[in-house]
Amino acid sequence: MSRPDFLYRGTPNKDTTQFTPKELVGLSSSARLVVSATSDRNVATKFIVPMEGLNIKTGFIDGISYYLCADETVFRQTDKGGAIHTFASYGFELISYQSVDIWVNPNPVNSISKEVVSSGLTAMIDAGIQVYFVTPDTLELFNNSPDRRLDILKELVSENAKQNKK
Repeated sequence: MSRPDFLYRGTPNKDTTQFTPKELVGLSSSARLVVSATSDRNVATKFIVPMEGLNIKTGFIDGISYYLCADETVFRQTDKGGAIHTFASYGFELISYQSVDIWVNPNPVNSISKEVVSSGLTAMIDAGIQVYFVTPDTLELFNNSPDRRLDILKELVSENAKQNKK
């Protein structure tokens, strides 16, 4: 993948413009703290709602970017909006971590712009992320059935469809 000009990061924090390395990536012997970002602005919307305490699974399958959540009440209570920050890609390197390509930087990073959003759910839906609120059993089945995930998604009704959005 060639270096994009810009990278994106979604966050529930509307006020910050500087990010310090706090995320641990890598194996235990080579783990390091980094600031992470994505080259896909739409994917960045998945990180606006705080993930701590939520039972979720996000990813891509057959061209579908999805976000499954088995904690709709907690999700809606914690969705206070946030921001999508834009970074210059200089200083970031592309790594594959847990089968996902992410851009990381071991140094503090300042955003060059930010878009404040009032709702993470609305931002995801507007970005085309298929959002599903599911039961814990459905999420467990999804997690334990990698070969059936597309079939499981096809059986579900996304929030996007409920709102007549793509």
